[in-house]
Amino acid sequence: MPYVEPNPELECIYKNITIAVDASCNIVANSTLSLQGKCGAVPETNLIVKDPGHSTTLIKEFGISCSSFMWKEAGLTAFTIGAITMVPFLSSMADKYGRRPMMLASLTSAFICHMLASLAPNYYLFILLRFLIDVPIAILGDHMRVDSIGKQALDRLRTDDKLVSNCTVQYRRCRSL
Repeated sequence: MPYVEPNPELECIYKNITIAVDASCNIVANSTLSLQGKCGAVPETNLIVKDPGHSTTLIKEFGISCSSFMWKEAGLTAFTIGAITMVPFLSSMADKYGRRPMMLASLTSAFICHMLASLAPNYYLFILLRFLIDVPIAILGDHMRVDSIGKQALDRLRTDDKLVSNCTVQYRRCRSL
């Protein structure tokens, strides 16, 4: 995933000649050779994927080096969608069952999902686990926000609400005259 790690270097070899390829492994137009298509699929071409630096990347491990940018970013997208879709429901559950039980359940499920994501055998399961990882993390963030900011700002918020509602009532009275 390029948001965390660099893209691997792609190199296409054709008859001991290095040919330029784009991020999707398509052979870049060349004036000396008339090759078209994906490197590795075109006869006598061989795609070599090199990890930058001294470590391996998830892109290479899952074999998505030639995939589109959107597919490479699916891990981050799933992470974000998990928070957007599930936080409203789980926050209301915290109001019903209590913040402490929900926080403990969130910590436990986040730990389990992180462990499983590190062992995911394929990219589809990895994306699903990324979705499930952000749900408890977002719930924890929501609880911390409510507990720290909510108590401090509650009195001020009530005062502001009264002021706004009073102004609204006065405006409606003046308008009805």
